[in-house]
Amino acid sequence: MKVLKFFTNQSNGHDDPVYHLGLERYENICSDFYLMLGDVYSPINSQNTFISRDVIPHYMVLPFVGRMDDIWGGYLVQKEFGSCVVYNKATVYQERNPQDLIKNLENEITGYRNTLNLLKNDYKLEEQVQKIYNKYREYFL
Repeated sequence: MKVLKFFTNQSNGHDDPVYHLGLERYENICSDFYLMLGDVYSPINSQNTFISRDVIPHYMVLPFVGRMDDIWGGYLVQKEFGSCVVYNKATVYQERNPQDLIKNLENEITGYRNTLNLLKNDYKLEEQVQKIYNKYREYFL
């Protein structure tokens, strides 16, 4: 199992703070269309994301997990559905408000430390988060 840290410069949206801290210019690896295949988890977020009706019962922006709220929700979907992520060009442009990139990076440390363990079932969501996720799924399934 691999977790891919995917960089994209499409729309200046939910950009990665690591990119902003260290890279000035790079080539976008998904300039037109990119399908994730194989045993790879790829981050998705809730911004400008199209989700199949079949996936909605399984995708939730998780409360109380900070900047990982939508990313972890996307990983949990992939855990259930396997290879299911397609990247394409952005359909919108988001003008971001000023960001504290160091604070953003600090808030993502939980993800860097625990995502793989979450996918291996070695990291448990806080009880209140798990209860809310389970209740959400009950409404659909």
